[in-house]
Amino acid sequence: MKDGKFNIKVEMKITRVINSPVRDFTLTVLGQTSSILRYLFSIFHPPFSIFLLSLVKSSLETLQIKLFKMNEKTIQLLERTFRFGVDVLKFLSTLPYHFIYKVPMLQLSRSATSIGANYEEAQGAVSKRDFSHKIGISYREARESVYWLRILDELYLDDKYQTDFEKFKTEAAELKKIFGSIKISSSK
Repeated sequence: MKDGKFNIKVEMKITRVINSPVRDFTLTVLGQTSSILRYLFSIFHPPFSIFLLSLVKSSLETLQIKLFKMNEKTIQLLERTFRFGVDVLKFLSTLPYHFIYKVPMLQLSRSATSIGANYEEAQGAVSKRDFSHKIGISYREARESVYWLRILDELYLDDKYQTDFEKFKTEAAELKKIFGSIKISSSK
């Protein structure tokens, strides 16, 4: 396969790991590795998860990659956590600024976006323990988001914000339950 700056030789075999179809790619690469990885990530985005297994440097660089097909629930939860983070940021930008509210707003923006970021990282976990740890972080960030939403809800008493605060508190609480459940089942 040729693509402008680099040549790629693809060898593919299909195996089964933990009842899910996996494609193993061994790529022999002539060119910059970072360009190759950007190219691969542009081709294989969700519903696939890419694992870089090894990188052997020589005159040619060889990359070993595993490609896992994500299930539909995983894809939906990735999108849901992404939407939650973006929607919270957009909502925060509509709130009137007061210097004393800066800290809770910043903390909420961090925790709300961290839920999805850590769930995304969990998809690339190198072990079951690593997956469980990252899911635990998503759970704790969802809990923290509920806390900061409660604080801001008490600070912004204007009725025009109450519906949004309730919507976000409900969503954060649901995400907390989901990640708590995933954490428990992944720890078994």
